[in-house]
Amino acid sequence: NREQAKRYDWSLNNTINWERTFADRHRVNITLVQEAENRQYWMDRIEARNILPTDALGFHETRTGDVNRSNFDSHDSRETADGMLARVFYAYDERYMITGSVRRDGYSAFGTSNPRATFFSTAFAWTFTNERFFKWAPMSTGKLRLSWGQNGNRSLSDPYIALADLGAGVGATQGYLDANGNYTQIRYMSVNRLANPNLRWEKTAAFNAGLDLGFLGNRITGALDYYIMPTTDMIMNQSLPGFS
Repeated sequence: NREQAKRYDWSLNNTINWERTFADRHRVNITLVQEAENRQYWMDRIEARNILPTDALGFHETRTGDVNRSNFDSHDSRETADGMLARVFYAYDERYMITGSVRRDGYSAFGTSNPRATFFSTAFAWTFTNERFFKWAPMSTGKLRLSWGQNGNRSLSDPYIALADLGAGVGATQGYLDANGNYTQIRYMSVNRLANPNLRWEKTAAFNAGLDLGFLGNRITGALDYYIMPTTDMIMNQSLPGFS
């Protein structure tokens, strides 16, 4: 037996963050992010029996083994991804806060027509306990939150799922007799999966309304949230009839 395998993974993440407060009340924060990653794996495995004249001939002489008791398995895969994010946050007097972001992501496993997708998000918050008119002493913290955003899902079972693939087989009941009367089975190749160049990111959009509460110097805290999360372009396997 002989097996060789190698995995080569790397990722790169760069972040730039800038924050400044103007006139003691206006706070601005800007964040820029760049990401890239690569995952690669290959494996070869050869099994052979009755190698002649000797197994000392090494890896490349396994072809001399018994063809009926030998096996060869090979696997090679590679996937890449990249992303860019820009986010802006603004707060006025720690009472009113608003933020917005845009993200552009790419993944090699999606179809050639849609390898990348753009995702947006925005959020608003109001800390009403910081208002001058709020005088109820038992409540120390009160914040109202509203947000909407999108996330992408790239969890695929196969990094080549958007491509068609071929499978080899041997006909169990099909074959022919040669001139000497020997029976030969038919070997064939078939398409196991159809190509899908339009395969795209699965997207989940989330709307959230929340309320954060704190009492008695935040010794007692709690939060109430209401959210809706519809998913579109859901990725799933689709069964086809035996022939079409």
